[in-house]
Amino acid sequence: MGLCVIIIIACSIAILAINRQHLSDVSYQCYYVWPYTTCYTYYWGCMASEDFEDSTPCSYMYAVGSIGIFSGLMTLALMGCPGGVIGNSVAAVFHVIWFAVAGSYFTDKYNDAHNLPLGNWRHAIMALCWTALSFAGVQLLVSVFACVKMRDRGGDYEERPNKHNHHEHQSHAQMTDQHPPPNMAPNPYPAPPPPAGYGYPAPPPPPAAYGYGAPPPPAGYPYAAAPPPAGYPYAAPPPPANL
Repeated sequence: MGLCVIIIIACSIAILAINRQHLSDVSYQCYYVWPYTTCYTYYWGCMASEDFEDSTPCSYMYAVGSIGIFSGLMTLALMGCPGGVIGNSVAAVFHVIWFAVAGSYFTDKYNDAHNLPLGNWRHAIMALCWTALSFAGVQLLVSVFACVKMRDRGGDYEERPNKHNHHEHQSHAQMTDQHPPPNMAPNPYPAPPPPAGYGYPAPPPPPAAYGYGAPPPPAGYPYAAAPPPAGYPYAAPPPPANL
């Protein structure tokens, strides 16, 4: 698509150059008279048709070239945008109509002005218009094909969110039923042993007196009262003899 637009821009530039340099009503003449050089510009007619006094063909040629350049540059600038393919299709339709009308118009002018000079440049203008029309047709076909391919890919992208949304509305049990655990029946290896202490007798009893009655007192506890010392309680001493 981009190559077609570039060729259309080149044809438009060539139309403007030929009109300005060879067919439009501008000419220059310079005279040298010592010590000065004097130049004159003459506006005398348009050689794009059989009537050189009619300036309409040359003005229309300027419009064909300038609008072709503007449309081509806008197409290239917007080609990378999200809607660039659709815009390229619209631009292609415009190019086909624009250069078809211009090619038909300048073909009639060329056929009517065979006897006038500069016929090769009028023929070049006609050929450039038909060349631009041909590449505009190629641009239209490629853009339509790109639009169709984009639509097909868009349908694929629209189906993917629906699949994910379908899973979101399912319960966890339904989603896990879709993926049952693997069958372990054909596994030839026995189950691993349980960890140490799992499924065995109870551990040994707790230490003595843990959760049981008080331990017996040590031997001889409580002890009997110690016998009093000999002569206890002591008798009162006898009074002295002189009392």
